[in-house]
Amino acid sequence: MPDSMTAKKSFSAKDLESLRPGLIDPWRGEGDARAHRPSPPELSGPDHLVFASQQEQLDTALARRASLIVAHQKLRAPEQVPAGVRVFKSPHVGLAMAAVLPFFDDKLSRFGPRGERHASCVVHPTARVAADVTIGPFAVIGEQAVVEAGCFIGAHVVIEKGARVGAGSILHPQCFIGGDCELGRECEIHPHATVGSDGFGFAQDADFRHHKLPQLGRVVLGDRVEIGANVAIDRAAFTETRIGAGSKIDNLAHIAHNCEIGENAVTAAGFMVAGSSKIGRNFMAGGAAVIADHIHITDDVMLAGRSAVTVDVPEKGAYGGYPLVPMKDHLRILSSLPHLVSLRKQMARVLKHLGLHKEEQ
Repeated sequence: MPDSMTAKKSFSAKDLESLRPGLIDPWRGEGDARAHRPSPPELSGPDHLVFASQQEQLDTALARRASLIVAHQKLRAPEQVPAGVRVFKSPHVGLAMAAVLPFFDDKLSRFGPRGERHASCVVHPTARVAADVTIGPFAVIGEQAVVEAGCFIGAHVVIEKGARVGAGSILHPQCFIGGDCELGRECEIHPHATVGSDGFGFAQDADFRHHKLPQLGRVVLGDRVEIGANVAIDRAAFTETRIGAGSKIDNLAHIAHNCEIGENAVTAAGFMVAGSSKIGRNFMAGGAAVIADHIHITDDVMLAGRSAVTVDVPEKGAYGGYPLVPMKDHLRILSSLPHLVSLRKQMARVLKHLGLHKEEQ
């Protein structure tokens, strides 16, 4: 992983050749072409780096003479390419992008020089903060908190008492890490996310007045977890709300108290899961999918966007809709919906002809 504080100003054909042999290999063209920035094919030109997963993208990049092109190996590349153009092949363009683009990413420069602590930040005397941690304006690190080496703490971040932030993590401005919560190594928390808010627990008396149940647990994130902007993850009532290593939660999501999400989950924006549900490894959810409380979902399950899960899912596979059905059935239902009005009219005519029903006007 490159140091984003020193992002490259340019990337050469020689850099690509040596970066990931087998993932990115020379294909067409000669010489050491050089690109200063990545761009989509339709906006590319000399001095640009382009990734092409479709034939049209490759053709466009060649026509616009992009300096460096990484194309899927199944595409058709001409034997001769314009002068100053180098084409590389890859079996997986997405992974190639993940390998190359970090070299152009200078977002950490927004946090200031490595190891700098802004004069307005507040660090409790008992907190343990590694010497190379960068801390932005008005950030607060509480009593007995631990921030390990190589972290970047943005402006107005709050890390409460007893919380731990693993090495190499990035906390963007105005996020909140609640007391005693734990982040693994290389986590990234985006602006306005909350890790460790109180779980939603109340008891009602005879007059239906609500009495708060203190939430005494915590949140634990595994290594390399990424939490999007405006996500709320509630602490457990007594134990832990957990999100497994490598999981990625998109913006505007909610993870309720006592939930467990396995390793390598990926959920699109608007995902919500109610309390005490358990989700296995390699889970995928489309936008605005929701899961009821106390649900168990096995490993390797995929949910379509706007699905609702109200029963356990014991078998791996793709599902969608509400009530939840296998994906193939969900797609059939969706394709049938536009025809319901005409089908209803046809059925009314049949019933009228048989004398069984008066057609509605």
